[in-house]
Amino acid sequence: MRQVLYHEGDWFAIPLTSKGYALGLISRISKKGGILLGYFFEAYHLNLPYPQRMPPFHPSDAVLICMFGDTSLQSQRWPVLGRRCDWDQASWPMPIFGRCTDPLGGFPAMAWQVTYPNEDPGGEPQLVRITAEESRKLPKDGLYGDEAVETVLTTLLDPHAKTLASPHVEVESQSTSEAIRHFLYFQSEQSATAAARHLRAKHFNTEVVEKPGEWLLLVTSSQPVSPDVLDEQSEDLEKEASRLGGTYDGYERRRSTRPAP
Repeated sequence: MRQVLYHEGDWFAIPLTSKGYALGLISRISKKGGILLGYFFEAYHLNLPYPQRMPPFHPSDAVLICMFGDTSLQSQRWPVLGRRCDWDQASWPMPIFGRCTDPLGGFPAMAWQVTYPNEDPGGEPQLVRITAEESRKLPKDGLYGDEAVETVLTTLLDPHAKTLASPHVEVESQSTSEAIRHFLYFQSEQSATAAARHLRAKHFNTEVVEKPGEWLLLVTSSQPVSPDVLDEQSEDLEKEASRLGGTYDGYERRRSTRPAP
């Protein structure tokens, strides 16, 4: 019997095709093993984060909810980061999925609501006919490959990403109404406060938060930014953190209108 390197409630990192990592959460594991339900988030980290550093996430924050295989987790290409102390399985449910065929030979598309009994992603699903429009409002049924997951997340998080999609995945264009929240860490409150004061003068919103053994400075820009401007912001914030002995650890997008999973 193989040793399984992950558990329900574990967070893990997905390397993007350029640099940095996105985050995922294992919500369910099939009873037979090997098939998982994951929630994936639009948070970009330059380095591998540990769970205590992660901002609080909720199911509604996910940009992708899907079933996927465990090959990259078992090979440790997707590093398992561990579980947060506030893990609650009931808060991260197995959703109802949608399945839809393409119109063919003059026949209209057919669509189903897909439910997995006992919240087992590897179980035999129950299908109920619905309209194609209703199906499009639900997470897509099917098993995503590792590359498909990485493609979706890279497209959302890497501002210069040009390649989209596997045929199995559609990514809607990004909304311009979004807030970008950057993460800077310091060893002392004095350094975090000094950086916050300096950045407020540059018209950023800042918040200093005490963490175990360090201080987190949240830096938010609510103005729409181009990929080049986001690069410049990240470089400037990395320099500001370094100037005061801290570290810059990436950013998270918060959209007012999110793309459908």
